[in-house]
Amino acid sequence: MAAAARPRVAEAPLAPFAAFVQVRPKVLIVDDCRVAARNLEQLFEGRGYEVRVANDGLRGLLMSREESFDLFVIDVDLPVINGMALLESLRREPEHEDVPILMMAARGSDDRQGALARGANGCLSKPLRAATLNSLVDECC
Repeated sequence: MAAAARPRVAEAPLAPFAAFVQVRPKVLIVDDCRVAARNLEQLFEGRGYEVRVANDGLRGLLMSREESFDLFVIDVDLPVINGMALLESLRREPEHEDVPILMMAARGSDDRQGALARGANGCLSKPLRAATLNSLVDECC
């Protein structure tokens, strides 16, 4: 029988305080529009999330490989790597295959169905409505 895994040295001194540490869920917002990204950042911070923001698809992909996230919110129209390509890349990576991904598309866009077909958990219309975002986050997270 294999021996139980021992905690890493860095974790051992913190063990008595584990009950007092609150781990906040972390969201990565990928949007090249600073105003939209800032609005989303404020909404998620109000929900208790730790927020990271990337302003293009490549930076979003790199950040997803540097940190763990509990949720991705990605605009379809992004520079460098578009949102659909980022969505597909994330879904191919085992560490992200079960992480909820919400896509954002212009109202009336055909991208909604494409995003859902590629594995998005939901698609928001821009301009965003806080109530719609909150409802979708509640459903998938």
